[in-house]
Amino acid sequence: MALAIVVAVVGVREAIAVVTAALLPRAVLRLPVAGAALLPIATLFHLLCTLLLLSASYLGMLLIVLLLLGALLVVSVLLLLLLGALLVVSVLLLLLLGALLSVPLLLLLLLSALLSVPLLLLLLLSALLSIPLLLLLLLSALLVVSVLLLLLLSALLIAILLWPDGLLVPVLLLLGALLVLILLLILSVTGGSGPEKQ
Repeated sequence: MALAIVVAVVGVREAIAVVTAALLPRAVLRLPVAGAALLPIATLFHLLCTLLLLSASYLGMLLIVLLLLGALLVVSVLLLLLLGALLVVSVLLLLLLGALLSVPLLLLLLLSALLSVPLLLLLLLSALLSIPLLLLLLLSALLVVSVLLLLLLSALLIAILLWPDGLLVPVLLLLGALLVLILLLILSVTGGSGPEKQ
C-alpha cells in the first residue's frame, strides 16, 4: 500500500511539474526547465494556482478590452447610421424644397400661357380688322380713279360739244380707248374676274 501512495505522489508531482513548466515564461521561449520538478508539491500547487490566476486575469482584461472595443464599434456604427439617416432626411427635404419651388414656376408658365392667348386673339382680330381697312383703301383708290376718269370724260364731252363736227369720230374713238384702258386697270387692281388661266 505504501508503494501505491509513493507512485501516486510521484505521478502527481510529474504531472504538476509538466503543467508548471508549460506555464513558465521559459517554456514559451523554449528554454529547458530543470528545476520545476524539484519543488515540493504544495509550492507547485501554489505556483500553478498563481499562474492560472494571472492568466485568467490577463484573459479577463483582454476580454474587457475586447468588449470595450466592440462597444466602441457598435457606437460608431450607430453614429454612422444616424449620420446616414440625417443625410437621407436632408436629401428628402431638398427634393421637397425643389418640388415646392417648381410649383410657382409652373404656375408662372401657366399664367404666361393664359396671358398669351388674349394677345394672340388681339393680333388675329387686328389682322382681321386690317383686311376690311385694306379693302376700303382699295375701294377709295378705285373711286378716286373713277372720279378722275369721269372728270376726264366730262372734259372730253365738253370739248366735243364745243368743237366743230368733223372731230367727233376721232374723239369718240379716243374715248372708247380710254374706257377700255380704265376697265383693264380696274380688273388688274381687283384681281380680275376674267377667264381662268390654266
